[in-house]
Amino acid sequence: MKKKEVSNPTFTVRFTATDWSRIRRIMELDPKCENPSQAIYYAFQNAALNEIEFNQAAKYKSNTDNIGYDPSEYSSAKSFTVDDKDWTTVVGKFKNSFNLEKVRISYLTRLVLASYLMKLNNDTISEKVKPTTIDALELLLKVNNKAAELIKTGQLNKIFEFLDTEPN
Repeated sequence: MKKKEVSNPTFTVRFTATDWSRIRRIMELDPKCENPSQAIYYAFQNAALNEIEFNQAAKYKSNTDNIGYDPSEYSSAKSFTVDDKDWTTVVGKFKNSFNLEKVRISYLTRLVLASYLMKLNNDTISEKVKPTTIDALELLLKVNNKAAELIKTGQLNKIFEFLDTEPN
């Protein structure tokens, strides 16, 4: 009986200026990445082998983002191949992180590139990053729940303390 060969998936994506800057920076920092396809391949391999914080990657800003490459370098659709096992692992992590059924390839690729560049640069997310709308809504929900808990337990003084006001 012949063993069925698994082919590695190939994807085509239209990159943004930021994506392209990150790919080029990865190629500078990782000696095994000789071309953009290899940079993406190794970024997915890294994401499969290591824990990846998708929320942190989404907030990542690098000082090399949007360096100013000629749009003709990146604006047309580009194809890349990823190891099948790496792809399956990373997609599974992504789906589990956000409780999704489908994955937008371009967005997942963007986060994987950001995560790999963070690792190569030894960067972390600055605390100065402005919260996203989702972060702000989550925070508001937590504040609301805490306020409801304090009201139920009769601890209105803590709410007034927080608001820096006096009860009427």
